[in-house]
Amino acid sequence: CFSFLPWLLMEPSLAKRTPEASAPVSRGHRLWDKYARRAACYYLQGHAVDDPLVSPALTPAELITKWPPVLLHAAEGERLRLDVLEMCAVCDAAGAAISVEPFPSRLHVFQALPTRLSRQSMQSVAAFLNRHCSVAPSK
Repeated sequence: CFSFLPWLLMEPSLAKRTPEASAPVSRGHRLWDKYARRAACYYLQGHAVDDPLVSPALTPAELITKWPPVLLHAAEGERLRLDVLEMCAVCDAAGAAISVEPFPSRLHVFQALPTRLSRQSMQSVAAFLNRHCSVAPSK
């Protein structure tokens, strides 16, 4: 399982293990939060913000232990990096296999741009999938 800059915790104040997730944020992050609330309304579709189906960082440990290995990529200067930190803490506490790779960027889903960083990210995902997924050669 892998994700680029995932939104894993719909309400940052619910962070249990990462105090930084509920710390004061910069002006840029406040702007993100304002528009994220709008996007969340469309995404949630009536689900509660603490529902693990929409906030995977709130998944109970007994379910997390059943997950496949997880790879998360995060831009170091992007707001959702806090979700990645929380997810990492949750997976670590449950004993689940998780790899987090930070990238020196502020852009959300920087992989969409044709840059050196996006190539590095894609190569990392390919290596992760090759390590964890066995695919029979086609004949």
